[in-house]
Amino acid sequence: MSLKDANKALLDGDFSAACLLYWDHKVSLGLGSPSLDFNLEILRRRWLRSRQGEPLKVIVAAWELGHNSAGRAMTLAEVWRPHAEVAIIGCRILSFGGTLWPPLQTSSIACHSFVLEHNSDFIIEAFRLVSQHPADVVHLSKPRMHNVIFGWLYQLIWGARVIMDVDDEELSFVKATNALDPFAYIREHGVLPSFNMLGSKTSTQLAVGMAQQFDGVTVSNVALQNRYGGRVIPHVRPANRFQPSKERSVACRQKFGVPPDKYVVLFYGTPRKHKGVTETARALAALGRDDVCYVIAGGEPDAGLKAELEGIPGVDYIFLGSQPYERAADVVAMGDICILLQDATSQVGQFQLPAKLMDALGMGLTVFAQVTPPLEELAKKGAFIPVTADNLVDQLRSWFDSGDRTQAQRGRAIFESELTVEAVAPIVRAILADETPRRAELLSWPGQLDRLLSGNWPLGVPVPQRQEQEAVWKQMKQIQMLTGAGMRSVAKVSVGPINSWHA
Repeated sequence: MSLKDANKALLDGDFSAACLLYWDHKVSLGLGSPSLDFNLEILRRRWLRSRQGEPLKVIVAAWELGHNSAGRAMTLAEVWRPHAEVAIIGCRILSFGGTLWPPLQTSSIACHSFVLEHNSDFIIEAFRLVSQHPADVVHLSKPRMHNVIFGWLYQLIWGARVIMDVDDEELSFVKATNALDPFAYIREHGVLPSFNMLGSKTSTQLAVGMAQQFDGVTVSNVALQNRYGGRVIPHVRPANRFQPSKERSVACRQKFGVPPDKYVVLFYGTPRKHKGVTETARALAALGRDDVCYVIAGGEPDAGLKAELEGIPGVDYIFLGSQPYERAADVVAMGDICILLQDATSQVGQFQLPAKLMDALGMGLTVFAQVTPPLEELAKKGAFIPVTADNLVDQLRSWFDSGDRTQAQRGRAIFESELTVEAVAPIVRAILADETPRRAELLSWPGQLDRLLSGNWPLGVPVPQRQEQEAVWKQMKQIQMLTGAGMRSVAKVSVGPINSWHA
């Protein structure tokens, strides 16, 4: 395809096709070939003008779509669904299997991705994916370096408003204790790490350090808000999907082959050792009851964990494996009790809001949970029965003896008022009502394509503080008024002295 074809696509308003053709044309000519910066600037301007009065397009970007980290991306997509046309994008990394996480495979939410075989290919594949799926708003699920690049590309190509979501402390997953300031890193090393290091500890530390360099931040709980700021969007669920009833419980147990005459202690999620699965099993064994079974659904425990579980005598296990996303409420409907023993000493537990807590509260289960910083507010409201590994057996025995089910009713009421998609709609509307100039407007195309083709980072323009951002925009508006220059010219005048990533 020629440059003429790309220009024709642009004139015809086929913006995705035009962007891809410009990219392919540049790739075919290679480094040092004539610039297409002006063409891409025009494309972005025309796209933005074309969006006036059109239905909102939202993209949720996930850094990896092959494992359970994609669950938060699905939650964010559900949050946006009542307000916009929404889709999920991301990559599938071979070390995670290279296939979509099973719940995504059956989801009704559109999902677009590519398999990443080599980190050095990421920017090429990401550019093509972003070009194919334009958006007005982009919500980045987790501050990982893959997502930082997705965010920058959406700003460059489509002028999108980009929000970073933090639902875990990502540093804990790479065994790091601190984020890295990108400015300090560049001063010391000259450049940011190469694309070959996207998944490295250093890159993750830098990505967390860049979490607040977009148009806004959302977090999943107050503990993370205290660290990163932003608006809180818990792991919410659609209210109409989570409607508990005795009839539904009986029907779902029959469907999954779960005994109708037993108490069901349910673990629904990805079973991991740090989530208290074995501690729960030992507590159930200590109860010595033959009318209780332990249902583990939503994922398969690894071989070591399963062997450890099966080595605990006196526990009646039912392993249901991965389940389709749309079946979540039916799986949880089988349960009577949910036990959440997060490791309160781990960095993960200090900042993680367990998604399965929302499912359990939504379906009216009695919840026993260890209080961690993310759960403190819910504990104060009586959403669950606080426990520790040391007193869990006594608390369970007391519950069975008393027959008191008021906690389940209280938890369900809190779910309805705070933990549904509908409950966070005002937060979404507040994001949409934000009239602060998009940081995308501080970015321009000159030199970007050659940088990307040579494996270098985009020339980002992070503005660390809101006051500094407002000062920059005041300066830009003054220049506009004095010179009559368009935004492209103003950006070229103003951006230079501001904190650029590179000289």
